Amino acid sequence: MGMNPKKLQLDIKHRWNSTYLMLQDAIPYQQVLSAFLNDLAYAHAIIDADWEHAKLLCAFLKPFYDATNVFSGVQYVTSNSVLQYLYEIGMVFKIHKDYPFFKETIVAMEAKLFKYWDTTPILFGLGSILDPRLNLKGVESTLSDIEDCFGTYAYSIWCNGDQSRLMDAKLRSLFAKYSNILHDKQVNISSNVPSTSMGTVGASVGQIHSGSLSEGSSTSSGGGFWAARRLQKRDPLATSSEELNRYYAEPEPALTDLEDFDVLDWWKNNEKRYPVLSCIASIYSCLGVCLLFWKTYIR
Repeated sequence: MGMNPKKLQLDIKHRWNSTYLMLQDAIPYQQVLSAFLNDLAYAHAIIDADWEHAKLLCAFLKPFYDATNVFSGVQYVTSNSVLQYLYEIGMVFKIHKDYPFFKETIVAMEAKLFKYWDTTPILFGLGSILDPRLNLKGVESTLSDIEDCFGTYAYSIWCNGDQSRLMDAKLRSLFAKYSNILHDKQVNISSNVPSTSMGTVGASVGQIHSGSLSEGSSTSSGGGFWAARRLQKRDPLATSSEELNRYYAEPEPALTDLEDFDVLDWWKNNEKRYPVLSCIASIYSCLGVCLLFWKTYIR
């Protein structure tokens, strides 16, 4: 039939993903396999309806296979992808639940899914908000779509419309905490600056205004004064609130491929624009990997 020879993947009962890989390999060779079985006069020939079921099952298993590959990685951020794959799993449930072939299977799978995801941590919502491709508006629409996919079950996995407000409140409380931490750090750095360097700053200012300095005069207070003004010029909590509102209004990154996007690299490049947010993103984006592993395997 003009197709390249291929060693087909076999199904292995104790490896769940082998069924998906087997079907992924076999479906393009539908005509070859059917002709082969007909030539053998096989008693249980594969009919067209069987192939349609195989294609439906392959499409159904794909998001589970993709999610497993994504969350098995350790070289990139994953906490911002949890809502995405909950949505994709919810979509395959919604699309396939009306097929008699899938109905009982989906009911059993949903029961097991909600056994492990009864209270999805708010951390994964924060990871999605801190993904500039989604931001708060994107998370709100994603939660709404997940709620539509799972229906009443959405409340079991914390994906109802009210959850976005809880996520926003949590992020604002983190702002207050980390803005104070960064402010205190700046104060400590300033207080540890040697008096000689402060004196040099004060001396240069005095020389500009008076033209000379009297011998033995103290200049460290001048540098300390201006250093303190610089640190206390603006309320750090007010500044961080402005920063968060600016980020919420941030347009979606201008990318041709939104899937090939490095979240941490974006925050590194925008650290000066969002100093507090970039600190939170670097910590909480990475925590998601550990928490997801704990919920799935250890608990």
